[in-house]
Amino acid sequence: QQQQQQQQQEQQQQQQQQRQPRDGGGQVQLTIQHSSLDGKLGPEVAHSWSVAELAKIRALWPEEACAAVCFDTPEEVTEAIAALGVDVPSSVFLVLLTGMVPLEEIGQRLRSVRVHVRSKLPLGAGLGSSASYCGALVTGIAHWVSKLALTPVDQDQTPTSAARKQGKKEHVHDVAVDVDEVESKKLAQSGHGSAEPSHNDKKLLNQWSYQGERVIHGNPSGVDNTITVFGGAVVYRKGHDIDFLTHVPALHLLITNTRVPDRSTKTLVAGVGRLLAEMPDVIDPVITAIDKLCLRFVRLVGTDKLPVIDDEVKTAKDDAIFDATITSLIRVNQQLLNAIGVGHTAIDQVVAHANKHGLPSKLTGAGGGGCVISYVPSTATAEHIAAFQKEMTELGFESFTTTIGQHGVLIHDNTTLDQVWH
Repeated sequence: QQQQQQQQQEQQQQQQQQRQPRDGGGQVQLTIQHSSLDGKLGPEVAHSWSVAELAKIRALWPEEACAAVCFDTPEEVTEAIAALGVDVPSSVFLVLLTGMVPLEEIGQRLRSVRVHVRSKLPLGAGLGSSASYCGALVTGIAHWVSKLALTPVDQDQTPTSAARKQGKKEHVHDVAVDVDEVESKKLAQSGHGSAEPSHNDKKLLNQWSYQGERVIHGNPSGVDNTITVFGGAVVYRKGHDIDFLTHVPALHLLITNTRVPDRSTKTLVAGVGRLLAEMPDVIDPVITAIDKLCLRFVRLVGTDKLPVIDDEVKTAKDDAIFDATITSLIRVNQQLLNAIGVGHTAIDQVVAHANKHGLPSKLTGAGGGGCVISYVPSTATAEHIAAFQKEMTELGFESFTTTIGQHGVLIHDNTTLDQVWH
């Protein structure tokens, strides 16, 4: 018995020695904080790991893996992180951090690191919160490790205003990440306060962001991480390459979160599948109609693969006709989506109230609750929007405004970042 106890003690000592971090007990901490749309901060959720733990996981990656070279996550890495018993956001962080920091720099880089994540995006509402999380993480890590090539973005002259001056379709910007103090001072001294990575850097960031999405969703389409990193707007059709809309107008939208609990994308998709199997001659034409309807919008704004038709260029220049066209497309689309069984009474409530205020609306994401998008035409007034949002609040829903066609990931100085967060 004494021998067994001695052996157990020796094993425990060995395990403790193995877990001892390098470089004087360095720690890596991840803090996640969610805030409501009105800026009220929730509690911070913090996790920390020793450098020694992360070094062991890093050793399971190919030696060449780093911020500049993306690999699929090895199964051994997934298993090692799962053995730590961490939650999904932490698993994503550990996959990206250990894969992007070069093996020879793991001890030097991770002596003492604290990563703080703050988000205003509603979770589980079909708005790409997981892709935004991944995109922000990979951009922050990549810039910290290898310093990305950055182009300053003038906060007072957004791509929307610049495009308007040039007579082009409008674009504006969105997702942002923080940087270290030195880089923050450089951006502040430049007079811009924000900057975006180069297109080539974004390609690599997108590859790493997809690895993070795989941790969460298994086999995602890749569209969410692509739009998060690159910005703008894209056309996604299953079985086709993702195509960027080259002249997307700055469509102003209201997004209403119905807060329907216990939604299951898998269940909703399966329901559509059953309908299609039961009545293929009825449901297949509806799905085809949705596809054709979306392509009409694509034709309206144009892509490299689907250039705008001359008549539609003239139409798009007339705000009234353009608004009428978009309104028809949205309303027909919502009716078609209801026909295939992905509607919900909460969505119907939002649509009815929005129509009353001249705001054509449809579900977004998988449906069955979740979020509804409402197009804000050029004729809509601030009073229309305020009245609609008041009604949504009274119904227990959450409504906020946004604009499509924005920038992807951005790096801000501390002052600008504080403005973005608040």
